[in-house]
Amino acid sequence: MQIDHDPKELSHKAIKIVALVATALIAAIAIPVVFGVSWAVNGLPDVVVFLLFGTFLGLTVGFFVGRWDGLRTHRTPGRDG
Repeated sequence: MQIDHDPKELSHKAIKIVALVATALIAAIAIPVVFGVSWAVNGLPDVVVFLLFGTFLGLTVGFFVGRWDGLRTHRTPGRDG
């Protein structure tokens, strides 16, 4: 019987175990964070929440507009290039 597996690579079973452990770890961290943020935001006045949301949205849009020239570096060359 011949095994078609490179001993330097992880087996499929090991990859599945690592994926399950990572999923459990992410869920164990994310659930308390989500509830904590929800609890903190619910305690803030609406004006502060809207200000924080607007600031975050503006900074995100500004980042992508500022990086608009960087998108050209990731294009695949077409007919003109």
